[in-house]
Amino acid sequence: MKNSFPRRVLVFPDTTEIACEIFSSLRDAKEIDLYGASANNENISPLRAEKHAYVEPVTNPVWVDQINALCSKWDIDYIYPAHDDVILALAKQRKFMASIPLIPSTWCCEITRSKTRTYKELEGLVRVPKVHPLTTEEIEYPVFIKPDCGNGSIDAQRIDSLQQYEAAIEKRSDLIVCEYLPGPEFTVDCFSDRDHGLLYCGARERLHIKNGISVITRTLQLPNADAMARAISSKLGMQGAWFFQIKRAKSGELTLLEVAPRIAGSMACNRIRGVNFPLLTIFEHERLPISISPIEKNAILYRRLSFHSKIEDQELPQKIYVDYDDTLVIADRINIRLVGLLLHLSERGAEIHLISKHKGQLLSDIKKRRLLSLFDSIVHITDGRRKSDYIDKNSANAIFIDDSYSERREIESICKIQTFDCSMIESLFSLE
Repeated sequence: MKNSFPRRVLVFPDTTEIACEIFSSLRDAKEIDLYGASANNENISPLRAEKHAYVEPVTNPVWVDQINALCSKWDIDYIYPAHDDVILALAKQRKFMASIPLIPSTWCCEITRSKTRTYKELEGLVRVPKVHPLTTEEIEYPVFIKPDCGNGSIDAQRIDSLQQYEAAIEKRSDLIVCEYLPGPEFTVDCFSDRDHGLLYCGARERLHIKNGISVITRTLQLPNADAMARAISSKLGMQGAWFFQIKRAKSGELTLLEVAPRIAGSMACNRIRGVNFPLLTIFEHERLPISISPIEKNAILYRRLSFHSKIEDQELPQKIYVDYDDTLVIADRINIRLVGLLLHLSERGAEIHLISKHKGQLLSDIKKRRLLSLFDSIVHITDGRRKSDYIDKNSANAIFIDDSYSERREIESICKIQTFDCSMIESLFSLE
């Protein structure tokens, strides 16, 4: 078990939408140093790690030696897979890997890579779609066809006639034919602990889908999703972050589409509410105690070339209380994104108050970093008092930003204001 700082994490491949969410979740965590590798020379992620290397795809046997060489060179602790094929490849080569892949059991990875095997394992526990035989005379249209081991929505389509069906199966032979589910589609983002089972599930409706990606998605309360999540987690032995997708059948029943033991690109919709799935997955592997306490309000996520997110009904704060070490300054570097946010909100009338337990000359350090004019007040706590003692309890619209989970929980409990860590602040840039 590694509890030293920082953990060195290799994201592989680092050019996918999944990788973007992993980077967004971990780039401000003091516990993490990020590294990247991929076989793609063209699709360069804007969130790429400071250190990156090209490797062969997992279809080439040399990829194992190449990844192991990087892990040794960079002293990597964990490999974070960012593609379904890479998850399965890492599972099969697990015992040969120089660093720890953050994946569940090999059996789970194999089952979830095949939709038919997933349906077979979970039938009777959750509603799965009826799968039709490939003989055309037994098919009642419309149906929905998709690859058994597909990515996104490639070659997945509704089929309304025999002519369409024959054209589709002539194109590729690994298709499965499922009942057509006409209702809305949902993703349920989940987190499981190997000893305590499901700790969190948050449903979101996939309001607009492009190339299999939710470009507009909104969290909501979805009856029966929790029971489905618990059944799937228990049966497949899930650990860390994972998700499943469901759709309403003609009868209105929630019906399983797929299960994936990985980060979802649009998990940001639950991350901005306080559930940092990639970081929690590392903590789960290290068997650290985990408590998940998301913001109760729903969130909506818009994804284009970059995404825009917000907490619904979030008001512009009048007062912002912010920590210094590991929040405004991380690894001896200014957190430019947070400073930008504070300036953004200050221009809109918010007061900025610094509260710090910095062990050293706080004012001198602030002046050195040219941050002094950012604050309306500075409190340097050196006598062991609590940060909550310096927060205005009468301020109805204040927020607190701090990397410390225990500090945030204390402020929530005593001061009754919203709290954020650095991975949650993206939602605040939208406030006018």
